[in-house]
Amino acid sequence: MNTNIFTLYNINYLEKYNKFICMFKDYNISVKDVIPDHLESKYEEDLSLCIEELKSEDDDYNFHKVYENHVLFLNNLKPAKINMLAYKAFLEIEKNEVVKSNLLAFKPFKGFANIVRYNLSNTVTGRLTVNQGPNILTLPNRCRKIFESRWGNNGSLLSVDFKNLEPRFVKKILGENVENDIYNEILNMLDFKEEIDRSLIKKAVISVMYGKSTPIEGISLKRSEIILQTTKDYFNLHKIYEIANVKYFEKYRRNYFGRPILNYNEEKSNKIINNFIQSSAVDLAMIYFNQLTNTFDENLVKPCFVIHDAFIVDVHNDYLNAFCEITCNGYDDDKLGNFPIEITHFTTGDKLSV
Repeated sequence: MNTNIFTLYNINYLEKYNKFICMFKDYNISVKDVIPDHLESKYEEDLSLCIEELKSEDDDYNFHKVYENHVLFLNNLKPAKINMLAYKAFLEIEKNEVVKSNLLAFKPFKGFANIVRYNLSNTVTGRLTVNQGPNILTLPNRCRKIFESRWGNNGSLLSVDFKNLEPRFVKKILGENVENDIYNEILNMLDFKEEIDRSLIKKAVISVMYGKSTPIEGISLKRSEIILQTTKDYFNLHKIYEIANVKYFEKYRRNYFGRPILNYNEEKSNKIINNFIQSSAVDLAMIYFNQLTNTFDENLVKPCFVIHDAFIVDVHNDYLNAFCEITCNGYDDDKLGNFPIEITHFTTGDKLSV
């Protein structure tokens, strides 16, 4: 079999393998029990070759282990409870046919929507896409009221969301301290900070992170140029480019955690930088969400969705204090340090208060 490092990610042998494990582990059924005898040896041989090839090119990263944990985590998500009255009301009043079609995919069975199944390798950066089930990634925020806690008034559907994950990651890999609010930190570097709004800095950060060159709307061209240049200097993008542009085995680049990025022939520096930042942020978020799942009481916390750098969980009210104690200090990465998070009610967006 002619295999390569991408077989594991693009064909998802490991994902299929772990789906078997997750499906049957509660019944004490092994993978061998569900694979026909005449395919068993071939399946194991193919899987083994893929993993060995991956390990041989994985250097010191061991990303195959990170990826495996991502898959196991996503395959253990639970169905979300649907509020039928809200669901029917939204279906009735929705005029946008695309949104309505999305809503229809959340039609509940015995009170619950189908579980969302994600794809980890459908994009260059590893940014999640929905492979099967309703598409929570494209559901408008205004439609989130169709969800409710499985425990009714005794539960809360919460969103654990990173604060400024991508820009904060950039500062962290440069070994630089980061204030709690990156936008205010950049704002304070400007001589005319009293005359502009923080939201303009947010636009500048997004523009720089995604390599856009268009002026910031709402201010003069001169001030737009100053803000954009200040933002670029703040993030030291030249240094980030040096880190992101390293090529491996004449096949690909890697993100911070070792994930292969299939942009070997990409020459535009802004895309190389953005691919590196976005891909690294995806894996950092997934590592933390998996860690949280393994920390929570599984009887009182049910993980439901991942929406990029936000993790949606259904929490019993009896566990709220413990939940906040676990999450309030954010995510501490062994090498990069602390990443603050924010907890809000998923359906309303209100900050959690306990």
